[in-house]
Amino acid sequence: MILALLFFISLFTQAGTEFHQLPHISYFRNPYYYSEGFRLGFVLDFHRSGFPFWIWSYEGELMTGFGSDKMMVVDQYCMADEMAWISEIKDEQKKQTAMQAAKTQCYVFDNPWNFSTLNAGLYETYLGFQNLQFTPVLIYYVSPIFSFSRAITNTSNFVEGIYSINPSLDIPKSYKVPSYDLPIAGTFNKDRGFKEGRIVTASLDHYVRKSFEVTLQEGPYGNNFRRMSVSDQEMFDFIVKAMLTGKMVRVEYVKITDIENEILRIGKSYDTPYRVVSLEVEGNNALAVPPFLRK
Repeated sequence: MILALLFFISLFTQAGTEFHQLPHISYFRNPYYYSEGFRLGFVLDFHRSGFPFWIWSYEGELMTGFGSDKMMVVDQYCMADEMAWISEIKDEQKKQTAMQAAKTQCYVFDNPWNFSTLNAGLYETYLGFQNLQFTPVLIYYVSPIFSFSRAITNTSNFVEGIYSINPSLDIPKSYKVPSYDLPIAGTFNKDRGFKEGRIVTASLDHYVRKSFEVTLQEGPYGNNFRRMSVSDQEMFDFIVKAMLTGKMVRVEYVKITDIENEILRIGKSYDTPYRVVSLEVEGNNALAVPPFLRK
Protein backbone atom coordinates (compact mmCIF):
# COMPACT_ATOMS: atom_id res chain seq x y z
CA MET A 1 0.00 0.00 0.00
CA ILE A 2 2.79 2.43 0.92
CA LEU A 3 4.65 1.57 -2.32
CA ALA A 4 1.54 2.25 -4.38
CA LEU A 5 0.97 5.57 -2.57
CA LEU A 6 4.55 6.66 -3.28
CA PHE A 7 4.07 5.79 -6.94
CA PHE A 8 0.91 7.84 -7.34
CA ILE A 9 2.47 10.79 -5.51
CA SER A 10 5.43 10.64 -7.90
CA LEU A 11 3.10 10.99 -10.89
CA PHE A 12 1.96 14.41 -9.79
CA THR A 13 4.99 15.83 -7.97
CA GLN A 14 7.36 15.26 -10.90
CA ALA A 15 7.59 18.28 -13.20
CA GLY A 16 5.60 17.36 -16.32
CA THR A 17 7.10 17.41 -19.81
CA GLU A 18 5.40 19.36 -22.59
CA PHE A 19 5.03 17.92 -26.09
CA HIS A 20 7.07 20.68 -27.71
CA GLN A 21 10.06 19.56 -25.62
CA LEU A 22 10.15 16.21 -27.40
CA PRO A 23 12.01 15.57 -30.67
CA HIS A 24 9.60 15.48 -33.59
CA ILE A 25 9.77 12.27 -35.63
CA SER A 26 8.73 12.54 -39.27
CA TYR A 27 9.33 10.75 -42.57
CA PHE A 28 12.79 11.30 -44.07
CA ARG A 29 13.98 13.16 -40.97
CA ASN A 30 17.13 11.09 -40.75
CA PRO A 31 17.66 8.17 -43.17
CA TYR A 32 20.76 7.26 -41.13
CA TYR A 33 18.51 5.73 -38.45
CA TYR A 34 17.12 2.22 -38.80
CA SER A 35 14.73 2.99 -35.94
CA GLU A 36 13.82 6.22 -34.14
CA GLY A 37 11.10 6.42 -31.55
CA PHE A 38 9.68 6.58 -28.05
CA ARG A 39 9.18 3.89 -25.39
CA LEU A 40 7.07 4.15 -22.25
CA GLY A 41 7.85 2.28 -19.06
CA PHE A 42 9.99 2.09 -15.93
CA VAL A 43 13.77 2.24 -15.79
CA LEU A 44 14.98 -0.78 -13.84
CA ASP A 45 18.67 0.04 -14.04
CA PHE A 46 20.80 2.90 -15.29
CA HIS A 47 24.50 2.88 -14.45
CA ARG A 48 27.91 4.06 -15.59
CA SER A 49 30.12 1.50 -17.28
CA GLY A 50 33.61 1.56 -18.80
CA PHE A 51 37.23 2.21 -17.96
CA PRO A 52 38.09 4.84 -15.31
CA PHE A 53 39.99 7.90 -16.53
CA TRP A 54 39.24 7.00 -20.17
CA ILE A 55 35.66 7.03 -21.43
CA TRP A 56 32.37 6.02 -19.89
CA SER A 57 29.21 4.67 -21.38
CA TYR A 58 25.90 4.62 -19.56
CA GLU A 59 23.86 1.42 -19.79
CA GLY A 60 20.30 0.82 -18.73
CA GLU A 61 17.20 -1.35 -18.78
CA LEU A 62 13.66 -0.18 -19.43
CA MET A 63 10.72 -2.36 -18.44
CA THR A 64 8.42 -1.49 -21.33
CA GLY A 65 4.81 -0.98 -20.33
CA PHE A 66 3.11 -0.94 -16.93
CA GLY A 67 3.03 -3.93 -14.61
CA SER A 68 4.76 -6.15 -17.17
CA ASP A 69 7.12 -9.08 -16.60
CA LYS A 70 10.62 -10.00 -17.76
CA MET A 71 10.18 -12.07 -20.90
CA MET A 72 10.50 -12.25 -24.67
CA VAL A 73 7.32 -10.60 -25.89
CA VAL A 74 5.48 -11.95 -28.93
CA ASP A 75 2.27 -10.67 -30.50
CA GLN A 76 -0.36 -13.22 -29.46
CA TYR A 77 -2.69 -12.24 -32.31
CA CYS A 78 0.08 -12.77 -34.82
CA MET A 79 0.85 -16.14 -33.22
CA ALA A 80 -2.82 -17.15 -33.39
CA ASP A 81 -2.85 -16.46 -37.14
CA GLU A 82 0.32 -18.49 -37.59
CA MET A 83 -0.90 -21.40 -35.44
CA ALA A 84 -4.01 -21.70 -37.60
CA TRP A 85 -1.94 -23.30 -40.36
CA ILE A 86 0.90 -24.69 -38.23
CA SER A 87 -1.58 -26.92 -36.37
CA GLU A 88 -2.27 -28.70 -39.69
CA ILE A 89 1.36 -29.86 -40.02
CA LYS A 90 1.63 -33.57 -39.22
CA ASP A 91 5.41 -33.93 -39.07
CA GLU A 92 6.46 -32.96 -35.54
CA GLN A 93 9.92 -31.71 -36.53
CA LYS A 94 8.51 -29.50 -39.29
CA LYS A 95 5.89 -28.23 -36.86
CA GLN A 96 8.54 -27.22 -34.31
CA THR A 97 10.56 -25.50 -37.05
CA ALA A 98 7.45 -23.61 -38.17
CA MET A 99 6.67 -22.57 -34.60
CA GLN A 100 10.15 -21.14 -34.13
CA ALA A 101 9.79 -19.22 -37.40
CA ALA A 102 6.40 -17.92 -36.22
CA LYS A 103 7.89 -16.66 -32.94
CA THR A 104 10.54 -14.81 -34.92
CA GLN A 105 7.92 -13.28 -37.21
CA CYS A 106 5.66 -12.31 -34.30
CA TYR A 107 8.50 -11.07 -32.05
CA VAL A 108 7.82 -7.66 -30.52
CA PHE A 109 10.69 -6.96 -28.09
CA ASP A 110 12.58 -8.30 -25.10
CA ASN A 111 11.43 -7.05 -21.73
CA PRO A 112 13.38 -5.38 -20.23
CA TRP A 113 14.68 -3.42 -23.21
CA ASN A 114 18.38 -2.57 -23.03
CA PHE A 115 19.68 0.87 -23.96
CA SER A 116 22.89 2.90 -23.96
CA THR A 117 24.10 6.49 -24.08
CA LEU A 118 27.36 8.41 -23.98
CA ASN A 119 25.59 11.50 -22.68
CA ALA A 120 26.65 12.12 -19.07
CA GLY A 121 24.21 15.03 -18.82
CA LEU A 122 21.31 12.75 -19.67
CA TYR A 123 22.39 10.36 -16.93
CA GLU A 124 22.57 13.19 -14.40
CA THR A 125 19.16 14.46 -15.50
CA TYR A 126 17.62 11.07 -14.81
CA LEU A 127 19.24 10.89 -11.36
CA GLY A 128 17.47 14.17 -10.61
CA PHE A 129 14.04 12.60 -11.02
CA GLN A 130 12.03 12.05 -7.84
CA ASN A 131 11.22 8.51 -6.66
CA LEU A 132 13.21 6.92 -9.48
CA GLN A 133 11.87 3.39 -9.14
CA PHE A 134 8.27 4.62 -9.06
CA THR A 135 8.47 7.11 -11.92
CA PRO A 136 7.22 6.05 -15.39
CA VAL A 137 9.24 7.74 -18.11
CA LEU A 138 9.09 8.31 -21.83
CA ILE A 139 12.39 7.49 -23.53
CA TYR A 140 13.45 8.88 -26.90
CA TYR A 141 15.99 6.71 -28.72
CA VAL A 142 17.68 6.24 -32.06
CA SER A 143 19.17 3.09 -33.57
CA PRO A 144 21.58 4.15 -36.32
CA ILE A 145 22.47 1.85 -39.18
CA PHE A 146 26.12 2.24 -38.18
CA SER A 147 27.86 3.99 -35.32
CA PHE A 148 31.45 4.08 -34.07
CA SER A 149 30.00 4.51 -30.57
CA ARG A 150 28.90 0.89 -30.74
CA ALA A 151 32.51 -0.08 -30.01
CA ILE A 152 32.06 1.44 -26.53
CA THR A 153 28.42 0.78 -25.68
CA ASN A 154 26.63 -2.49 -24.96
CA THR A 155 23.74 -1.82 -27.35
CA SER A 156 22.88 0.10 -30.50
CA ASN A 157 19.77 1.58 -28.85
CA PHE A 158 21.07 5.08 -28.11
CA VAL A 159 18.86 7.03 -25.72
CA GLU A 160 18.90 10.77 -26.35
CA GLY A 161 16.13 11.87 -24.03
CA ILE A 162 14.36 10.71 -20.85
CA TYR A 163 11.17 12.57 -19.99
CA SER A 164 8.80 12.40 -17.04
CA ILE A 165 5.21 11.76 -18.04
CA ASN A 166 2.65 14.52 -17.70
CA PRO A 167 -0.90 13.32 -16.79
CA SER A 168 -2.05 16.96 -16.88
CA LEU A 169 -0.88 17.55 -20.45
CA ASP A 170 -3.47 19.63 -22.31
CA ILE A 171 -4.29 17.67 -25.47
CA PRO A 172 -7.48 16.93 -27.42
CA LYS A 173 -9.45 13.94 -26.13
CA SER A 174 -9.32 12.10 -29.44
CA TYR A 175 -8.07 12.06 -33.00
CA LYS A 176 -9.39 10.24 -36.08
CA VAL A 177 -7.50 9.66 -39.30
CA PRO A 178 -9.12 11.69 -42.12
CA SER A 179 -11.33 9.59 -44.40
CA TYR A 180 -9.20 10.40 -47.46
CA ASP A 181 -6.16 8.92 -45.71
CA LEU A 182 -7.82 5.64 -44.75
CA PRO A 183 -7.01 2.55 -46.81
CA ILE A 184 -9.74 1.25 -49.09
CA ALA A 185 -10.24 -1.63 -46.67
CA GLY A 186 -11.18 0.93 -44.03
CA THR A 187 -14.45 1.35 -45.92
CA PHE A 188 -15.11 -2.20 -47.09
CA ASN A 189 -13.38 -4.47 -44.59
CA LYS A 190 -15.50 -5.54 -41.63
CA ASP A 191 -12.46 -6.87 -39.73
CA ARG A 192 -12.16 -3.91 -37.39
CA GLY A 193 -12.59 -3.26 -33.71
CA PHE A 194 -11.54 -1.45 -30.54
CA LYS A 195 -8.90 -2.20 -27.92
CA GLU A 196 -8.12 -0.45 -24.63
CA GLY A 197 -4.68 -0.14 -23.10
CA ARG A 198 -1.57 1.98 -23.51
CA ILE A 199 0.61 2.67 -26.50
CA VAL A 200 4.04 1.80 -25.09
CA THR A 201 6.21 2.05 -28.22
CA ALA A 202 5.95 4.37 -31.21
CA SER A 203 8.68 4.46 -33.82
CA LEU A 204 9.68 5.14 -37.41
CA ASP A 205 11.37 1.94 -38.59
CA HIS A 206 13.25 0.31 -41.49
CA TYR A 207 16.07 1.31 -43.82
CA VAL A 208 14.45 2.89 -46.87
CA ARG A 209 10.69 2.22 -47.00
CA LYS A 210 10.12 3.65 -43.53
CA SER A 211 6.83 3.23 -41.69
CA PHE A 212 5.30 4.27 -38.38
CA GLU A 213 4.86 1.30 -36.02
CA VAL A 214 3.34 1.16 -32.52
CA THR A 215 2.81 -1.40 -29.77
CA LEU A 216 -0.34 -1.47 -27.67
CA GLN A 217 -0.23 -2.99 -24.17
CA GLU A 218 -3.78 -4.25 -23.75
CA GLY A 219 -5.41 -3.49 -20.41
CA PRO A 220 -4.00 -1.47 -17.50
CA TYR A 221 -1.08 -3.87 -17.01
CA GLY A 222 0.18 -7.29 -18.06
CA ASN A 223 2.04 -9.01 -20.88
CA ASN A 224 -0.43 -8.90 -23.77
CA PHE A 225 1.22 -6.64 -26.34
CA ARG A 226 -0.10 -6.06 -29.85
CA ARG A 227 1.67 -4.50 -32.83
CA MET A 228 -0.10 -2.04 -35.13
CA SER A 229 0.93 0.28 -37.94
CA VAL A 230 0.13 3.96 -38.49
CA SER A 231 -0.36 5.51 -41.91
CA ASP A 232 -0.85 9.14 -40.86
CA GLN A 233 1.74 11.61 -39.52
CA GLU A 234 -0.80 13.52 -37.42
CA MET A 235 -2.04 10.31 -35.86
CA PHE A 236 1.52 9.35 -34.96
CA ASP A 237 2.06 12.76 -33.33
CA PHE A 238 -1.15 12.36 -31.34
CA ILE A 239 -0.07 8.90 -30.20
CA VAL A 240 3.18 10.36 -28.83
CA LYS A 241 1.17 13.00 -26.96
CA ALA A 242 -1.01 10.26 -25.46
CA MET A 243 2.11 8.33 -24.41
CA LEU A 244 3.42 11.45 -22.69
CA THR A 245 0.30 11.56 -20.47
CA GLY A 246 0.85 7.94 -19.36
CA LYS A 247 -2.91 7.40 -19.60
CA MET A 248 -4.85 4.55 -21.10
CA VAL A 249 -6.31 4.93 -24.58
CA ARG A 250 -9.05 3.39 -26.69
CA VAL A 251 -7.75 2.40 -30.10
CA GLU A 252 -9.95 1.83 -33.12
CA TYR A 253 -8.24 -0.29 -35.75
CA VAL A 254 -8.91 -1.94 -39.09
CA LYS A 255 -7.23 -5.01 -40.53
CA ILE A 256 -6.69 -4.42 -44.23
CA THR A 257 -6.73 -7.15 -46.83
CA ASP A 258 -3.57 -9.07 -47.67
CA ILE A 259 -3.60 -7.77 -51.26
CA GLU A 260 -3.94 -4.14 -50.22
CA ASN A 261 -1.30 -4.54 -47.52
CA GLU A 262 1.21 -5.84 -50.06
CA ILE A 263 0.41 -2.94 -52.42
CA LEU A 264 0.88 -0.38 -49.64
CA ARG A 265 4.14 -2.05 -48.58
CA ILE A 266 5.65 -1.12 -51.94
CA GLY A 267 6.09 2.41 -50.60
CA LYS A 268 6.29 1.77 -46.86
CA SER A 269 7.44 -1.40 -45.15
CA TYR A 270 4.52 -1.78 -42.74
CA ASP A 271 5.07 -4.53 -40.16
CA THR A 272 1.40 -5.42 -39.74
CA PRO A 273 -1.91 -5.38 -41.65
CA TYR A 274 -3.49 -3.47 -38.75
CA ARG A 275 -3.94 0.30 -39.11
CA VAL A 276 -4.85 2.68 -36.30
CA VAL A 277 -8.02 4.52 -37.33
CA SER A 278 -8.77 6.58 -34.22
CA LEU A 279 -7.42 7.09 -30.73
CA GLU A 280 -9.24 8.34 -27.63
CA VAL A 281 -7.38 9.26 -24.46
CA GLU A 282 -9.14 7.97 -21.36
CA GLY A 283 -9.12 9.87 -18.09
CA ASN A 284 -8.37 7.02 -15.71
CA ASN A 285 -4.69 6.72 -14.77
CA ALA A 286 -5.24 4.97 -11.44
CA LEU A 287 -3.90 1.54 -12.41
CA ALA A 288 -0.56 2.64 -13.84
CA VAL A 289 1.47 0.28 -11.67
CA PRO A 290 5.18 -0.41 -11.99
CA PRO A 291 6.16 -4.05 -12.53
CA PHE A 292 7.16 -4.83 -8.94
CA LEU A 293 3.88 -3.55 -7.42
CA ARG A 294 1.87 -6.22 -9.24
CA LYS A 295 3.54 -9.19 -7.51
